[in-house]
Amino acid sequence: MAYNKTITVTKNTADAVIPESKEWVTYRDGLISEGKITKWDMSDFNSDGEATIEVVMDSEGTWNDICAASNSIRVKGDFTVTS
Repeated sequence: MAYNKTITVTKNTADAVIPESKEWVTYRDGLISEGKITKWDMSDFNSDGEATIEVVMDSEGTWNDICAASNSIRVKGDFTVTS
């Protein structure tokens, strides 16, 4: 059974740039290749500086793994990530 999550990314300042970590992209793309992530779609930022990422995974365990990896390798910046 698929496990769905919506992540909200909020810019803390209007000119904040969301950095893309090469290590994070490699990790995420590996999960996609393994079939653990079947959907990862990020919207554009709206006028309030918010974007959403729709994620569909194979299990809650994969979600927990993603959260743990994100906390250790995601580049921190002038934005907030909530789920």
